[in-house]
Amino acid sequence: MGSYYLIHPSSDAEGVLTNAIVTPAEALPQVVAATPGVSYRVASLIYAADTYTPWDPALLFASGEIGWVEPMIPGVTLFQDAAGTIPVTAAGQPVGLSKFTAGGQIGFVQATAANRPIYQLDAQGRGCLAHNGLNQWMAAAAIAWGSDEATICAGVRKLSDAAQGVVFETGTNSGGGGAESGVFALLAPRTAADFGVNFKGSQLSAATSAGQAAPKTVVVTGIGKISEDIELLRLNGAQVAQSTADQGLGSYGTYPLYAGARAGTGVYLNGARYPSVGLNRLLTEAELAQLEAWVNARTGAF
Repeated sequence: MGSYYLIHPSSDAEGVLTNAIVTPAEALPQVVAATPGVSYRVASLIYAADTYTPWDPALLFASGEIGWVEPMIPGVTLFQDAAGTIPVTAAGQPVGLSKFTAGGQIGFVQATAANRPIYQLDAQGRGCLAHNGLNQWMAAAAIAWGSDEATICAGVRKLSDAAQGVVFETGTNSGGGGAESGVFALLAPRTAADFGVNFKGSQLSAATSAGQAAPKTVVVTGIGKISEDIELLRLNGAQVAQSTADQGLGSYGTYPLYAGARAGTGVYLNGARYPSVGLNRLLTEAELAQLEAWVNARTGAF
């Protein structure tokens, strides 16, 4: 059994081998023949006896890393109620619990029925959680991050640039007006026609990518490290912004993780969230490529 890579049209569902080009991992990178006008994506896999296992982001947590993997699988990890007793089985149903499959936490929960996002299928048939920009949000219990490093990757669709929208945020306010240290956020938008990230030790640093007018769907990745003042913003597998501003001191703290709103009281996301992953370390280039490919396979952004 060996590690392989599969390159095939990005429109294919995970596991479809149509027009597949399979090459040993150690042979990458390489130039391959491609059909003009057809997009391709890369997925790592384990190949043996004519079968393979798609790459699983849980592999990033093999050393006990803290964070989350939110795959959004109807009937498996998505439930209409907060207790996890009524599975989501069709588009249009509310989501009270979106279970994590790695990272040490249960998942995102919304106990109030009126505040639950709605499971929907986009035009490509991919599942997402739709947030109305008014009152829909979820939260995970306080995460003891225990590190000054963070990598967050998610599929996101924003429908408006009229007001800032929180995709994910720790604490009650990661912005300049917040008093908490050791917090971070992914925002869509952050200021106007953009996507952005906040990373803060004892001081705030922010990075944004302008020229991203709504409506827009992307795979967005935020990377931060407090002690080295690293802050990177990536869209659709490419770095688009960075900040070297001083993030101050400390590590990311123990706070609830909010999805779709700032502390459940405002700055609501007007759009949709696709599967996401966050963890308390930086990734290698190979790991980052695998993660962004996994998220994009479930988002269809590039």
